[in-house]
Amino acid sequence: CIGEGEIAFPAYLDLLAEKRPQGPIDNLWIKTPAGSILRGRQAPFIQDLDSLPFCDKRLLEDAQDMGGNYYIMTGRGCPLACTYCFNSYWSKIPEKPRGHYLRRRSVENVLAELRLAKRRYGIRTVEFFDDTFTFNKPWNLEFLSAYRREIGLPFIINTHPMFLDEELIAALVAAGCEQVCLGIQSVDEHYRQTMLQRVETNERIERSLTLLDQSGLPYSLDHILGLPGEPIESHERALAFYGRHKPQRIGSFYLKYFPGTELTRLAVERGWLTAAQLANLEDGKGHDYG
Repeated sequence: CIGEGEIAFPAYLDLLAEKRPQGPIDNLWIKTPAGSILRGRQAPFIQDLDSLPFCDKRLLEDAQDMGGNYYIMTGRGCPLACTYCFNSYWSKIPEKPRGHYLRRRSVENVLAELRLAKRRYGIRTVEFFDDTFTFNKPWNLEFLSAYRREIGLPFIINTHPMFLDEELIAALVAAGCEQVCLGIQSVDEHYRQTMLQRVETNERIERSLTLLDQSGLPYSLDHILGLPGEPIESHERALAFYGRHKPQRIGSFYLKYFPGTELTRLAVERGWLTAAQLANLEDGKGHDYG
């Protein structure tokens, strides 16, 4: 399945049930008994996310405690196109016209799923897995106000320093946010902007962290190690930069190259990855760069 699967996969199940000849299905590549590949077209992104059913988490009930942390996404896509991230590739998959990549469910649709989860599982916390939860301030202010009244559970979000301000942070605190997870990745501003295509300045990052410090809202920061060509001195500066604030956690991760991303293309072009290593990545054989 290449692209969104909510329409593609049921279409494939229907094809199997009917036992009719295999034919192209949008967003699917199907291997025939003869060994050939039927490539369906890359359909545009689903624009009306409210038209999709909620994830059927009853499938997990026998395997885990569903009353703890409830995972949910309020939308799809990211307003950014960082060179190392799958979003920079995924957003270009469909044939044109692709439709909008950055999409969001309605406030009522998200609340309806959470009300259902409260009734069915007695959930205690919520984790919003959107890549950048606060990218649309008017939507967020409306949602957070309604969430406070109707759901009232502690929650965690992921977001980006450019999409935080004093009003949003106050709304998050009032609605019961327990933690904000922010990706910083590198504090070398020139490297970050030119190699990672992250346009925020260090001044903007520091302003957001200062607002979080002042609000008392806990936050964690993500930092990538092993970025190609990043000066070692950048990590010394990162230590001092993070030391000026009070993150609950600094999550450090080694860089992973993903097939199709701009950073992977650049790594091959500049000799940081060999053709054999790229072939292993594209075959799903892991991230052995040795």
